[in-house]
Amino acid sequence: MLDRLESLEKQCGPLEDKVKENAGVNDNVKLMMSIPGVDFCLASLISSFIGDVNRFPSDDHLASFFDIVPTSRDSADVKRRGKMTKDGPSTARWTLSIIVDTVMQHNQPIKDYYQSVKKRTGSGKLAHVSTMRKLTRTLYHMLKTREHWRCSIEIEPKERSTPSPPLPLQRGQDRRILGYHTDGTGHT
Repeated sequence: MLDRLESLEKQCGPLEDKVKENAGVNDNVKLMMSIPGVDFCLASLISSFIGDVNRFPSDDHLASFFDIVPTSRDSADVKRRGKMTKDGPSTARWTLSIIVDTVMQHNQPIKDYYQSVKKRTGSGKLAHVSTMRKLTRTLYHMLKTREHWRCSIEIEPKERSTPSPPLPLQRGQDRRILGYHTDGTGHT
């Protein structure tokens, strides 16, 4: 049995060399390898599933392709959302899951996002899927704009002496349209 394992390990070496060679040629793989913690194997695997990113009109379509979107059971005015559909390629979801785990080790804002979703929902699984979705959006935009990974630096929020509450809404007004400023005046 150990002989067979050694034989298989010897066969893996040339295959890994071939994957590394192909990864060096593919621009999408190079772009994805700019993400800290993503090596040529993960980048090659996820790139092989995505293919040409232009076939997806938006990042939502890419997430739907990976099936990391909730099921939808709508009826009239009632909207119900459930678990992931899991109809897409499971290997791609597994790869995204591994990428999320490695990116969280190297990127504090992504880890903070995961922790905030976990705290809000009380579920590590839901937080992991939400982070996978966020990473899918990032991958889509990286491939679409051809930009390398940019580690966002967390900016400390400015402290205010006393928070001022927003003005009460008048009938028919929408807070988003009013354009509230931090001073709460509502003037644009």
